[in-house]
Amino acid sequence: MAQVNAPDPNATAVPAPTGEPARTGEPTQVPVTHKPVPTTESVAPDSDLAEHVYSDYSQEVIDHPSRLLFGTDFLSAWHFEGAGNDVIIDFARRFIGLLPEELQEDFAYKNGLYAFRKHLD
Repeated sequence: MAQVNAPDPNATAVPAPTGEPARTGEPTQVPVTHKPVPTTESVAPDSDLAEHVYSDYSQEVIDHPSRLLFGTDFLSAWHFEGAGNDVIIDFARRFIGLLPEELQEDFAYKNGLYAFRKHLD
């Protein structure tokens, strides 16, 4: 299986609202580390993919609570409307639900609102 993620030398992050420096000025450059993204083929059939991904990535979210966010890209021509959307939404809810409660809202949407604030009405 091909690697889906590759390090992005231009990646930036915005400092956080909770417990980290104020969000002023330009986003700060942060080191980018990528691990291979697990797929259903790379995880034991009886395991929960969200728990598997959580064990690999949760410490990054905990260590940088204001610099990461969860996002998906639903295509307008998505041809698995019901089932495909349900799988993605279920995974997101399970993964976010495993995070410490005080980080869930920031990771789920607040960091995204802040990052894209200039593009929102």
